[in-house]
Amino acid sequence: MSFFFIATARPLRLLAALALLPMAAHANTDTADAGRDKKPKTIAAVEVHADAVERREQRLRHVDHDGSSVSIGRERIAQSNVVGSEDLLRYAPNLTVRSRYIGDRNALIGGRSNGTTTGSRALVYVDGLLISDLLGASFNPPRWGMVSPSEIQGMDVLYGPFSAELPGNSMGTTLQITTRYPRALTATADAQLFTQAFADAYGFKGDYSGERVNASLGESRERWRWFVAASRLDTTSQPMQYATPGSFVSSGVGSLPLLTGAISDLDPQGAARVILGPTGIEDTKQVNAKFKLGVDVSDAATLEFVLGYWQNDYQRRAVSFLHDAAGATVYGGNWRLPDGRGIRIADATFAPQTGSERHWQSALSLTWQLSADWALQAIASDYRVAENRLASATMRPPLADIGGAGSVSFGDGTGWNTFDIKLDGHLGAHRLRTGVHADRYVLAQQVYATPDWRGDVLGARSGVFAGKARTEAIYLQDDWQFAPTWTLDTGARYERWSAFDGVRGGGSNTPVNYPVRRISAWSPKLGLHHDFGEIWTLRANLGKAVRFPTVSELFQGAVAGNAIVNADPNLRPETSYSKELALQAQLDHGSVRISLFEDDIRDSLFTQTNLSVTPSVTNIQNIGRLRNRGIEFVGDWRDIGVNGLSLSASLAFNRSRILSNANFPASEGKRAPRIPATRASAVLSYKPDDAWRFSLAGRYSGRQWNNLDNTDIDPQVFGGTSTFTVFDAKVVRTLAAGMTLGLGVDNLTDKNYFVFHPYPRRTIFLELRYGEDTP
Repeated sequence: MSFFFIATARPLRLLAALALLPMAAHANTDTADAGRDKKPKTIAAVEVHADAVERREQRLRHVDHDGSSVSIGRERIAQSNVVGSEDLLRYAPNLTVRSRYIGDRNALIGGRSNGTTTGSRALVYVDGLLISDLLGASFNPPRWGMVSPSEIQGMDVLYGPFSAELPGNSMGTTLQITTRYPRALTATADAQLFTQAFADAYGFKGDYSGERVNASLGESRERWRWFVAASRLDTTSQPMQYATPGSFVSSGVGSLPLLTGAISDLDPQGAARVILGPTGIEDTKQVNAKFKLGVDVSDAATLEFVLGYWQNDYQRRAVSFLHDAAGATVYGGNWRLPDGRGIRIADATFAPQTGSERHWQSALSLTWQLSADWALQAIASDYRVAENRLASATMRPPLADIGGAGSVSFGDGTGWNTFDIKLDGHLGAHRLRTGVHADRYVLAQQVYATPDWRGDVLGARSGVFAGKARTEAIYLQDDWQFAPTWTLDTGARYERWSAFDGVRGGGSNTPVNYPVRRISAWSPKLGLHHDFGEIWTLRANLGKAVRFPTVSELFQGAVAGNAIVNADPNLRPETSYSKELALQAQLDHGSVRISLFEDDIRDSLFTQTNLSVTPSVTNIQNIGRLRNRGIEFVGDWRDIGVNGLSLSASLAFNRSRILSNANFPASEGKRAPRIPATRASAVLSYKPDDAWRFSLAGRYSGRQWNNLDNTDIDPQVFGGTSTFTVFDAKVVRTLAAGMTLGLGVDNLTDKNYFVFHPYPRRTIFLELRYGEDTP
C-alpha cells in the first residue's frame, strides 16, 4: 500500500497554483425582481405540490448506492466553459472525459477501473433512462446529445459496483443526471461562440471555430408540467489524426519521382515513421431536442412521457503536406523521399467522408405512491438509431471531392429498449429496494461498395455484422439500521443473459451465423457504515459485478491481409470483485472524503493480438486477471475565509496491473491501458456579489499507456496518451435580472497534449445566457 502515498510534484503544484488566484474587487448590483409573484399564495401551493411529486419520482429514479459518490450542481455551468453535457464532468474526482473536440460524439468516460477504451464499464442515466451505448466494443460513448446542459439540475457520480440495482457495467463509473421542470412559466436561451488557434509540432496551423444556440420553455401548473428544449451546434474540429504511408517500396526506388514535404518522426514506441499530413478535420452540425410532459393522474400517481431527438451531420477532410517537383499537391501514388526511401501512398489516405445520424429516444413512466412508506415506479424506454450513414471515398482528392468510387456503411435500426419496475419502501428499521429489469439490444450494420460515394447508388455488399442480446434481472437491496449509528447494507442481483441472431460476413463470403449464447450470474453486495457523531462516517463495501459482452464484441469483425481481425462469439463475461473503505466528514462549510479501493477483475475484455496461433488473431479477448488499486482525496469547501469563495479539489493515485494474460504474456505485470497513475483536479470560484463570478480550474493526468505491454515509451506525441496539466478560466458578469455574459478560456497555457488524437489547443469562449434560472 505504500504506493498510495507516492505523490508527484505536478498535481501538488496544480492545487497550489489555484489557491493563489487573485480576488476581484466587489461590485454591488441590485438584481431584485420587483414584478415577481403577484399571486404568492397560489404559486406557493403549486410549488409545494410540485416539490412533493419530484421528490417521489427522484427517490425511485436515483439508485440506492452505498459506495463513494460526488454531486455536481448547476453552478458548474457558470464556473466552467460548458458546451455539451459531458463538460460538466471535466473536474470530477478520479475521472477522465475523453472529449477530443467540441461536439465530439465519442466523448468517453474513464474512471477508477475503466479506461476510455472500455466504454462498456460506464453507465449514464438521465432521469432513470439509459443513454449509454452498450452495443459497441471499445469506443461506445454515452449519447450525450440526448440531454442538454440547460435542462440539467444536477449530476451524481457513483464509484464502484455497490448497488444491486445496477448491472455489471457499473464496475467502472455510473453517472445519474437529474433534469428539471420550471415552476412558473419560464423561458431560457443561451448563445455561445468559441474559437481555437491550433498549431502542431509539424508546423501545421489552423483556426477552428464554432457556435451553439439553445432555447427552452417550460411550466408547472396544477397537475400538469411540461418542458421543451432545442439546441443547434455548428463547429469544426482540429485534426484528429495524421496520415502515414501505406507501405514502403523496396525496388525501383531510383526511378520514382521525388516527393517533398513529408516529415520524419518517431511514434510512441520510438520507431521511425513518416507524417504525410493531418486528417480527420471534422465539420459538424448537430441538433438536439427534448420534450417532457408530466401529469398527476391522482394525488398519488404521476405519469410522464419523454421524447428526445439528436441529429448529426458531418464531413471529414484532410490536408496533404506533400508536393511534387512542380509544386503540385500530392495525394497518392508511389514516390521517392529525399532520403532515398520509396513510399506508397494509398488512394484513400486523404479521401473525404460524409456522415449523418438521426437518433430517437422515447420513454413512458408511472410513479405511484402506494402508501406513506411505499412507492412504485415503472419505466419503459426505447432508443432507436433511425439513420446512421457513413460514406467514404476510395479515390484520392481532388477527384474524390466531386464523386467517384467508395463505400457506404449503414447502422439503421440499431438500438435498445428497456423495462424496469421498482419498489421502494420501509419496514421498521429496514429500507427495502427491489425490482425487475429487462433490456434488448440490436446491432445491424452493413457495408456496400458504391460507384459514387456522394450519390445514392449502391453496389455489392462488402460486409454485414448483426446480432442481438437480451438481459433479464431481478434484485433486492436492504438497508438495515440495526443501531442508531450503524447501518448494514445487503443486496443481490440475479441476471439471465442471452445473445442470438449473430451474423458476420464479408464480400462474396457466405455470412456466418452464430449459435445462441446463454449465461446466468449472481452479483451479491455487502456494506457497513458507521456514523461518528454528526460529522464523520466510515463506510466499507464489497461487491461483485458481472459485465456481459456486448453485441459488437461478440459478432463484429473483418479479415485484413493474413491476419484475422474478427469477433469471438464465445467471449466470457468480465467479473469484478470490488472493495472500498471510505471515511467522509460533513463540515460546516463543506465536506472531505478519503477512499481506498480495489477492483479484482477476471476475464477483462480488451483488444489484443494472440501470437500463439497462426495466422495471428487480433480481436477482443479475455485477459485472465487484472487488478486496480488506489486512493482518492476529495474535498469541497464553501465561503473559505471570504464569503463567496469556494474550492472543489481532488487527488487520486491509481495502480492498475495485468496479473495474468495467457494469450499475450508480454503484458503480464504491466499497467492496464488508459488509467493514469495520478489524477488531480480543482475548481476555485469566487462570487463576491450578484454581479460577478470568477473561476479558475485545473486538471492533471499522470502517466498512462495505450498498449497492454506498455511499449509506448513516448506518450507526448501523436498516437500516445499524454501526461498533462491544463488550466481553464472563466468570468461571468450579470447584465440584468436573469441575463449573464461570460468570457472563458480552456487550455489557458496552450498545452499540446494527446489522447492518441490531439486534444484542443487554447480555446476562447463567449457566451450570453438568459433565463430566471441562470446559474
